[in-house]
Amino acid sequence: MLRKQNANPKWLLMLLWSLRKTLKADVSLQDGKVVLPPEVVAGSICHYSPASGLDVLTCNIESNHSFKLDRVPTVNKDFFVILVCCSPSSLEYKVNLKRYLMGGASSSGILWYPSTAKVSYKIQAGVKVKSVAIVVSKIYLSRLMSNIKIPAIPKYTECNANYYVQSFQNSSVNLEQYLVLNDDMQLKLSVEIYKLAKEILNCVNNLDIFENLIVKANALKVLSLFIRGVHHEKNNVEAAHTKAGFQLIEIEQVQRLKTLIEHYEEPDHLTLDYLAKKVGMSKTIMKVKFKKMEGISIYEYYQQVRMNKAKDMLDKKVDSITNIAYSMGFKTVSHFSRLFKRYHGVNASSLLNVSK
Repeated sequence: MLRKQNANPKWLLMLLWSLRKTLKADVSLQDGKVVLPPEVVAGSICHYSPASGLDVLTCNIESNHSFKLDRVPTVNKDFFVILVCCSPSSLEYKVNLKRYLMGGASSSGILWYPSTAKVSYKIQAGVKVKSVAIVVSKIYLSRLMSNIKIPAIPKYTECNANYYVQSFQNSSVNLEQYLVLNDDMQLKLSVEIYKLAKEILNCVNNLDIFENLIVKANALKVLSLFIRGVHHEKNNVEAAHTKAGFQLIEIEQVQRLKTLIEHYEEPDHLTLDYLAKKVGMSKTIMKVKFKKMEGISIYEYYQQVRMNKAKDMLDKKVDSITNIAYSMGFKTVSHFSRLFKRYHGVNASSLLNVSK
């Protein structure tokens, strides 16, 4: 059994009470799903409890009525919430009476707050609401921050399990206050968190053990990325800032573009016209958005992918340099060799000469 039916946290019961009171309708919880009257609200709200002290609430609804939902703050800081708003349109949130627009643009879609904060959500009729709320108890967060000691810290761009724990330990972020990820924070951080939240939203069965594993892993990654990102932003004066607010659909298009490049099989057919058509953008806009979002051009990214693939093939000694160069779309081996050395600092031939 994944979760006892009577083990629903108090904050969830208070949410159900608030929904009943606001919508003036019968709202219940069945098998981890908040059951709403279909004539009032279409869609689903799901509750996952992948670990004691760690809960995830996914919201994918469209209301037939406009309403404001107030959450009841606690007296003590019993838990913290990170809310990732993936809605295609901006939604109005108030935290301690201060108004924020969340969603629509990746740079304003993430909110962190303690359970003592007074938070309200304004939902307009006919507007789609897509969000992921990760609720972590103070005890669980403290245990996560203190139990595991890891000496090495990877680079900021890397993502692995060790660093998810290390980032909590080294963070100088004041978790006792609320934080909003806005235009002053790094775009890349919000892009990564948005991708993880979308994976959680794709889970629909909270009684499935594999979906619970996905939800738990992604929830921990989101928590760590957020704390690490804010810590990095506050302590690195040279951190890159992006002022442009990208639409969520543009983020998805750029991610799809990267996937196409990373999984290409016929290099000769991988043209800008082909990529633009595949992701549904004009060639000019695609080039501009990619450069602003990733910091390098599409061509530079393509070269990086090719060189990383080539090194992997050479490390595994799966083929000759000549065959690898031609399979990567290079016209001459000399061109391939020069580019390989520029990217990896060693001659391609030296990797093949190393004995197994």
